[in-house]
Amino acid sequence: IVFANSHEIKSLYQTSSFDEALAQIRKDCRIAAVTRSEKGSVIVRGDETVVIKATAIKELVDTTGAGDLYAAGFLHG
Repeated sequence: IVFANSHEIKSLYQTSSFDEALAQIRKDCRIAAVTRSEKGSVIVRGDETVVIKATAIKELVDTTGAGDLYAAGFLHG
């Protein structure tokens, strides 16, 4: 399982296209969960794709640890 954000996978695959990076990570990993900030997240596993919309909030206070919490929740189920 790979957890990353959209900027990290684009950097990893040296592309500016999120879709290209997602296609590549799909080939390289059994499961990838990619966060996209206010766009939510995308989980890919083989040919399956699950898009999770972000929940709207009134005010953003701090994003410290957000990715870690996402990964913990994903792994916990």
